[in-house]
Amino acid sequence: MASTSSTSSISLSTSSSIYSTITTLMEAVDAPITAEQTKVTNLQSLNTVYDTVETDLSALDSAATAMTNVVTQPLSARTVSSSDSSVVTATATSAAALGTHSIAVSQLAKQDTLVSNQYSDSGTAIVDAEGAGTKSFTITVNGQSQDVSVSLTAGETDSAVISAVASAINSAYASVTSGDTVNATDLADTSSTSKLVLESGQTGATYAMTLSDDQNGGTLRSTVSAAVSDTGSSAVQTLADIGITQASDGTLSIDTDTFNQALSSNPSAVAALFNSTNGFANQVNAVLTPFTQTSGIMTAEKNNVTSQVSTLNATIKQMDAAANETETQYINEYSELQAFQSTATEQQSYMTTVLSLIADGTIS
Repeated sequence: MASTSSTSSISLSTSSSIYSTITTLMEAVDAPITAEQTKVTNLQSLNTVYDTVETDLSALDSAATAMTNVVTQPLSARTVSSSDSSVVTATATSAAALGTHSIAVSQLAKQDTLVSNQYSDSGTAIVDAEGAGTKSFTITVNGQSQDVSVSLTAGETDSAVISAVASAINSAYASVTSGDTVNATDLADTSSTSKLVLESGQTGATYAMTLSDDQNGGTLRSTVSAAVSDTGSSAVQTLADIGITQASDGTLSIDTDTFNQALSSNPSAVAALFNSTNGFANQVNAVLTPFTQTSGIMTAEKNNVTSQVSTLNATIKQMDAAANETETQYINEYSELQAFQSTATEQQSYMTTVLSLIADGTIS
C-alpha cells in the first residue's frame, strides 16, 4: 500500500477479507508512486556516475597540468611589460632581443561569424549524409562549451533541418547571461536556398567559435589524434609518433620501445609535444576546464539531477498523501459495506427462522 502510514481510524487484521481486497486495489494506486521512486533511484545513480566522471576528469586535468609544469623550462632573464595589459599582453623567450615595441590597431575586432554551405530548401542532403536520429555537437566560446542536440527525421528537407538547428542553438544559449553567447540564424540567401549563420555574442579573437561533433567521440578523442606542429621536429608531432595510440573505444596504449626511442633521440621534441603552446597537455587543459571548473558543466549536470530528484520527491510526497486518503476511503467504505452485509445476513437468518416456525405451526 502507500508508503506512509494510513490515517484511517479503523484497524484491519491481515486475515480480514477486506484487507486482502484493499491490498489488491492499492497496488494499482501505488504503481505510479513506484514508477516515480524508480526515477529517483535512477537519477541518484546517475549523480553517482557524474561524481565518478568529475573525479576522473579532475585527476586527468591535474595530471596534464603537472606534465606541463614538469617539462616547462623557466624563462631566463627576459620579461615583458605592457602599457595596457587589458589590451595587449605577450611572453618572452630566453632568445628575445631587448627593446621597446609599439602595436598599432588598424582594424577593430569583429564578431566571429560562421556560415554553412548553401542548401536547397527542398533538398534532403543533410539528412541523407547524417542519417535520421538525434544529433549532438558542442559550441565553444571563450573556453565555455555548450552542448546542442537536434532530432532529424528521414526525408526531412534541408530547410527544415537548418531551421531546427538554428532553433536548437538559440534555445541552448537562451539561459546564458554572460557574453559567451552565440546567435544562430536561418538565412534564406535566395528564394530557394538557405544557409545557417552563427555569430558570437562579443567581438575579438577571445570569442571566436569552435564547433565539435559529439557523434564520434567529441573534442578528450579529436585532441588525442590531432597533430602538434610546434614541436620543432617533423618526426614528433603526434602521440602515435612516440608510441601512444588510441583504440576504437578511446582508450590509450603505449609502446614503451617506441616511446623510449623517441625520448632518447629527441627529448626536446617529446617535451614540446606536451607543453608547447598547442601541446597535448595544454589542449587537454582547455578541453577539461569547462567541465572541471567551479560551476562548470559537471556541476551544472549534477545540480540539474539534484533539482529533478527534489521535484520528484515532492511529487511522490503528494502522491503518497493522496494514496493514503484513498486507502482510508477504501477501508471506511468496505468496512461499512461489510457491516451492512453482516446485518443483512443476520436479518435474513432471523426471517428464515421465523418463516420456518410459522410454516410448521409453532407460531400462529
